[in-house]
Amino acid sequence: MRTVLRRDGTSDLSHRLYVSTYFVPGSGDITQAVGFSQPLQLSGVSRDDQNCYRSSNCSPYETFGARIPDALLRANRDSMAVKFYARSGSELMITVHRDLIQAYLGAVDSVSAVLRKK
Repeated sequence: MRTVLRRDGTSDLSHRLYVSTYFVPGSGDITQAVGFSQPLQLSGVSRDDQNCYRSSNCSPYETFGARIPDALLRANRDSMAVKFYARSGSELMITVHRDLIQAYLGAVDSVSAVLRKK
């Protein structure tokens, strides 16, 4: 997961859950994502031409994902399951466990607080 914070510490109040396309054949055909029993906005396919720049720890070259509203992510007290649907009829379920969500949100809030002080 990731989000973008502006220099003043604010964000667009959404988080992107992203998945490497290497693990999903035909991922360009993903047509829908559902999380917390609600439709989620797809974030499309992204490519990173410098995914291994100066590092042996490479990020995925190509990803797709869904946007999760901040309020929805914070309000749920359980793990989060997001199901992606493809035109072909195949499905992919991604589960993000609550301890990871809490650690992620803690890091986002910490960076946001530091940026607001500047």
